[in-house]
Amino acid sequence: MNRFSRGFDELRDPWAIAMAEVTGGITYLIGAPVWIALASAASVLGVRIAAGLRFRPRRSTPTVTLTESEKRLAIKIVSGMSTRDIAHDMKEGVPTIRELRHRIFEKVGVEHRYQLRDWLIAEKIIRPVEPSWIRRIIESDAVKATLTAGGFIGLSWTLFQIYRTTCPGLQLNLPWLPLPPCPT
Repeated sequence: MNRFSRGFDELRDPWAIAMAEVTGGITYLIGAPVWIALASAASVLGVRIAAGLRFRPRRSTPTVTLTESEKRLAIKIVSGMSTRDIAHDMKEGVPTIRELRHRIFEKVGVEHRYQLRDWLIAEKIIRPVEPSWIRRIIESDAVKATLTAGGFIGLSWTLFQIYRTTCPGLQLNLPWLPLPPCPT
């Protein structure tokens, strides 16, 4: 699947459509014109598409086997131990541990500790720690993208308000808000 189609696959998520509808509806209910409500809904969908383009799917790694000592070292790495602590624990020098760590990362084909953790979980070398239900919701891609869209909408609305106050022809007529003074 290419990157372009992966971006538009984000629109298949019912949460993306629902969040766009809610955002547009709320924007319209607070007194914004229809075009701003549509723009806010479109920005939510745009952020979701951008998120789909940006985040790469997990690539499958070829079958790699680690020796028992490499597995022990990998487990210590993903547990958060520093290189110095690992060297002391394994009675090795720090440069040796750095070289072994580099070799494990190359062998597995990862660049970061969290990727190594994911690989160890996929290979059933370690068991995953089950996050709480609230953490699973908060850390889901849909929520992250929606929060990003909300920030983008807030920024867009703020910029529009700044522009609106400097251009008298774009002032909104909100009955519950006083009109700002027009600059001369």
